[in-house]
This record gives sequence, C-alpha cells and structure tokens, in this order.
Amino acid sequence: MTTLKEAIDRFRENYNKLSDEDKNMIDGIENDGTPEEYAVTKKEAAETIKRLGKKGTFDRLDTIIAARSKMKDSRAQNEVSDSYSKVQLLLISNSTNAGEEYLEYCRQDIAEFLKSCGASKALFFPFAAVTFSCDEYERKVQERLQPLGVEVESIHRVGDAPKAVSEAQAIMVGGGNTFHLLKAIQDLNLTEAVRSRVQSGAPYVGWSAGSNLACPTICTTNDMPIVEPKNFSSFNLVPFQINPHYLDAHPTGHAGETREQRLQEYIAANPRRYVAGLREACMLRLTSGKLTLHGERSMRVFKAGQPPLELQPADSLQFLLA
Repeated sequence: MTTLKEAIDRFRENYNKLSDEDKNMIDGIENDGTPEEYAVTKKEAAETIKRLGKKGTFDRLDTIIAARSKMKDSRAQNEVSDSYSKVQLLLISNSTNAGEEYLEYCRQDIAEFLKSCGASKALFFPFAAVTFSCDEYERKVQERLQPLGVEVESIHRVGDAPKAVSEAQAIMVGGGNTFHLLKAIQDLNLTEAVRSRVQSGAPYVGWSAGSNLACPTICTTNDMPIVEPKNFSSFNLVPFQINPHYLDAHPTGHAGETREQRLQEYIAANPRRYVAGLREACMLRLTSGKLTLHGERSMRVFKAGQPPLELQPADSLQFLLA
C-alpha cells in the first residue's frame, strides 16, 4: 500500500504532467479545498480511480485527496496560525495507562512542554475530583511533577482566584468528572479569566476532563452529569471538540451504542463541528499556531457528511483550527 508520504511525493512529481482534464477532475474532488468537500460519491470515486489508475499516476483516491489537501494545508496553516500564535496547549487523553503509576506516561511531556513555554509553576484546577478531596488531588499531582521541576499550586487554596488566574505562569486542569469540574469553575466565575490568560500566552495543560474543557463545550465528554452546570460552554480554546479515552471496542453481548455511534449523534446535531476521538496514551499539542498529534495511536476525526478520518501523528491537523 502506498504511504501518504509516497503519495504526496508522487502527486507533486506528476500533477503538472497531467492533462488539463485530469487536473480538473482531481481539483474537483475537493472543490474549494475545504475538508467538508473531501467526501465524494461512489460513482465519482469509481470513475476517478478507473481513469487515473489506467495511467499509473495514482493508485488510490484517498491518497490523491490526502496529498492534495496536504499541499493546501500550508496555506491553511498561515491563515490560522495568527489566531493561535500565542495559544500553547497540551491536551492529553488520559492520566494513567493500565499497569502504570499516575501520570507516568505523560509527565515528562508535561514538564518538557511547560519548560519550552518558560513556565515552572502551574495553577492547578482540582475540581473534577469527586470521591477524594482537592487537597488529595493537589498532593497527588505534586508528587509526580515536582521531581521534574514543576511546582503545582491548587486554585482552591488561593484567596483571590481571578487574580491568581491572571498572574498564573501556566494553567493545569486535571481529569475526573467533567460536569463537576465545569460547575465549580462557573460558580467561581473563572471561565473568561482562564480563556483570557491562555489566549495571552500562558500554557494550558489538561488531561481527560481537562482536555474537554479546552473545547467549545463539554458535550463530547464520557462522564455522567452528576451535577448541573449553568450551561455546557467551556474555555473554547480550540474550535473543535475532543472525546478523550476514545474506544473502538464493542464488547461481545453489549447491545448499547458504541462510542462512534454516540459521536455520530453529536455531529448530526452539530454539523459544523469536528470531533477528535483521542485514544488513550495520546495527546494534542498546539504551539506556534501548529497543532500536532503525539503518541503511538492514530486519532479518529468525525464530521457530519463525511466518513471518519484516521489521522496519524505525521499528518497535518491544521484544518481542525480553521
């Protein structure tokens, strides 16, 4: 099977050699180049594969589309990078892998990310904790990050929370119950304060529920609504939704919806929004206007009207910021 890189290289070599008719056909596949236009009908796909396959120019329609979009992504990156030039995010799917200590797989990434952003101290939001105290949560995170040079102070200890947010070197939001977390932040009236601080340059680290809160809403969380926040709106640091702990599995004998089916319901009701299914042991990083996937697994992206995309760490994600 042709790799994406090979397809891109072949595309660049051969595109200018094609006839105008073939160029128009390829360009027409994704029309104006937006991700919404990448899906084509089966008939169009069959005709294109048949036509170009005979010439030996390309061997798969999806690699044509991916290669073409990759070339256009450089322009998309320039357009969106200014909007996110100061925003620095590390959005982690989960805190702990099976059989490992708490934050073991990601704590080096957290420390390195904060150091690269010039931060050595983080203001921690522990409010996703439900069955244990905020004190316990703060201590748990401190024990794992302090040896790596990261100082953690929980916001539940400070007297003036808005002032603490405005002066924070970094914002760190832990996982747990997303509804409990959002309600506490809304009760403290800190949503706008956090957004403003991050948009002005303070790095943001979140895992699980903390990653959910970086999105426009918490509507793609996996959690039960054990409390009722004022609304579902969150920090809106990125224009797409994240589903952390994304699973492909459908247990034998389980008659309920799969995770994918639930996300398909979300995009049916919210057709303009992308959803990133972020598998465990993976994270998204946004620095200098560039969004990247890190980890050993691919990410599954959902959008109404098009089939789900499987994206690898080497693939461009800039369209998610547009």
